[in-house]
Amino acid sequence: MNQIKEKIGNYRWYMATLLFISTTMYYYDRQIFNILVNGDNKGYARLLGFLGKDGKVDSVLFGYIDTAHKITYAIGFLLMGRFIDKVGLKNGFAIGVGVWSLAAIGFVFLHSFWPLYIGMLALGFFQASNHPACVKTVSQWFPTKERSLAVAFYNSGTNFGAIMVAILVPIVCIGFGWQMAYIIPGTIGLVWVVMWLFAYNKPESHKGVKESELRYINEGKVILQPVKIGWGKMFTFKSAWGFAIAKLLIDPVWFIYLSWLPKILKENYGVNDSQKAILIPIIYALSIVGNFAGGGLSSYMLKIGWNINKSRKLAMLLFALLAIPSFVSSYVSNVWIVVAIIGFVTFAHQAFSTLLYTTVTDVFPNSVVGSVTGFGSMFGAIGGIVASFAAGFVAQKFGYAPFFYMGTFAYLLALLVMHLLNPKMKQVEVKIA
Repeated sequence: MNQIKEKIGNYRWYMATLLFISTTMYYYDRQIFNILVNGDNKGYARLLGFLGKDGKVDSVLFGYIDTAHKITYAIGFLLMGRFIDKVGLKNGFAIGVGVWSLAAIGFVFLHSFWPLYIGMLALGFFQASNHPACVKTVSQWFPTKERSLAVAFYNSGTNFGAIMVAILVPIVCIGFGWQMAYIIPGTIGLVWVVMWLFAYNKPESHKGVKESELRYINEGKVILQPVKIGWGKMFTFKSAWGFAIAKLLIDPVWFIYLSWLPKILKENYGVNDSQKAILIPIIYALSIVGNFAGGGLSSYMLKIGWNINKSRKLAMLLFALLAIPSFVSSYVSNVWIVVAIIGFVTFAHQAFSTLLYTTVTDVFPNSVVGSVTGFGSMFGAIGGIVASFAAGFVAQKFGYAPFFYMGTFAYLLALLVMHLLNPKMKQVEVKIA
């Protein structure tokens, strides 16, 4: 087996590694503010004017800033997905990562609400380039039977980034000051852009790809003539709506955990920065396993002869069922049990999400994968906007218990909608005018 892999070549996995790094930085950069403002050192929160009379970070102000990121994140998904399809994956992705990295560095100079709000708008817009670009790259560089594993690998960067930001930001702040918590990752992002520009090309045009690997990449692919989908045409595809509504239902669960978890652990359970650096990584480590569980299970089903429809949807059903215990967290006072339950739910979310992204590459031609991914992810971000905007008011009125109810049936409902709109997961045929 090793000889076969050696003959085939593995350059496609180098490309997947670049996607993993970009996704890691994408989640790392968006979490820096959340970690800093909710840290034990109140200096940053006081500088921004976010510290209330009770010594806690104002939940409404925090919710506004979190919502700012998601507003342009939603808009950016639609526009950046189409931008990448239009200007090309190489340049489009480089522009997205380059500008968001500069925006992250720019946070050093934002010391009050409105500049910070505008900074979050810029960060959110250009970070929306990541998932459309990554899914499009997987569609180009991987055969059908490996796509769910490739998506699992790059998508695990979401969790790895969340783990590393919880560990590294407090350390960097203590050693070098809060400014370096923005400057270091922003600089790494700019280095990544250079690496991407040197590394990327389409497989059939890439000098580093062996003929045997190119044949393997194209194995089982239906080669379709490149097409473009207009704005109006996008709204006519049931499969695109299935993906979009599924994202609308499940993404708020992930966004709430991602943005509010440090604050919930601190205020509900008295967890300090040192304890967060242990507990939050445990949750996201379970999420990383979820990525590979989703991708691996579906790939195994394909290998034993199941069709794409059956292998994707049955795996998604399993992980949707695993998310049901989410509501139990609201009745538990022991922080370790809460962490275990949240970790279990995020495990299920990432497995489900990995497979959901993979279905776009199964159903749509590569030339429009970026646009469709952006279209659907925009709806996911809209769900996140509504959830984040409401979360600050809900937290003040009712505490954090309602947050834990969100994930209980969201995944089952998302799968049902997706199945009803494309029962057999047929490939979409886009007619050329």
